[in-house]
Amino acid sequence: MRDDRQVREQGQDDERGRRVQAPESGMNVQRSIPSAFNTGGPAVSPIRGTVTEVRGNLASLNVGQADGVTRGMSFMVYRQGHDGAAPEYVATVEINRVDANQSAGQVVRKNGDIRTGDLVRDDASFAQR
Repeated sequence: MRDDRQVREQGQDDERGRRVQAPESGMNVQRSIPSAFNTGGPAVSPIRGTVTEVRGNLASLNVGQADGVTRGMSFMVYRQGHDGAAPEYVATVEINRVDANQSAGQVVRKNGDIRTGDLVRDDASFAQR
């Protein structure tokens, strides 16, 4: 994996093929790193929602652009445990359609069957914990 500072200094693409711009002089380097919200700053709070519909390998969520969802984001799907048990990981959904208040994507990893009502949380904020 390449050093991000070196990539920005040379104006190359990062590991996902996106062109990385060098930060302005004196700018906090953290602000120059793309975030889950795609606003130029780090994600501040997690995006949480629920699964509203499942059709084969596609899932619809009740969070959308107004919540900070963008195409290409990944959401962890999980189910609350019974009687205080830890939540159970179900799947990961990669978003490919975003509307104002809803989104939809393809299941890219699966540990069980997704159900309507399962909980979702964006992967980027989960990784920041």
